[in-house]
Amino acid sequence: MNNKFMTFISEIQVIEKNLLEMGELVQQEWLIAATSVFSKTGKFVNDIYQLDQKVDKMDSNTEHSVLQLIMMQPPLPNELEALTAMLRMSRELERVGDYAVNILELGDGISNRGSFQKEMTEMSDFVGRMICDCMEALENKNLESASRIERLDDTVDHFYEQLQRKIIREMQRNSISVAELANLYLINRYMERSADHVVNFSRLVKKMIY
Repeated sequence: MNNKFMTFISEIQVIEKNLLEMGELVQQEWLIAATSVFSKTGKFVNDIYQLDQKVDKMDSNTEHSVLQLIMMQPPLPNELEALTAMLRMSRELERVGDYAVNILELGDGISNRGSFQKEMTEMSDFVGRMICDCMEALENKNLESASRIERLDDTVDHFYEQLQRKIIREMQRNSISVAELANLYLINRYMERSADHVVNFSRLVKKMIY
């Protein structure tokens, strides 16, 4: 095994570790958003902003590390594929973190939450499981976990469609609460989009088998 290959392996392992640490932070962001979306207190706001700043910094560090490695030595095709996958993985995680912040902020402006709480809580739990499975898939190069994530996404899509219809019906019935219901509509959308980004991440795992 030549020195070039050993250098690539050691450097890519560092970047992978950074991605796993990013994933842990995003999981924390998601937990905060999911547990506080129906809470009227703002005590978690500073925590999630601090976490999101760390995630943004790690996303930037990943991009810098990948580009530096490419410049240091021209990668082989499979190496370039892995490096490109890591760039995209980092960006997918960063987007999920952003959506968690958006969800928390929107939830702070909602007073009538009860009739939607059960479905949204279940939906957020599924997204949280998907994020956790993604980290397991990356850490262990487990393609079975990656496939399971897509099945979970089908469930998230089901919740999303149900909630959209329910929110729209409530908007038609109660015009006074349209502004708050619009926030719930966006929260539901951000949860569904977060799940899509997690699926994108999982599909990139197979490109990490180098």
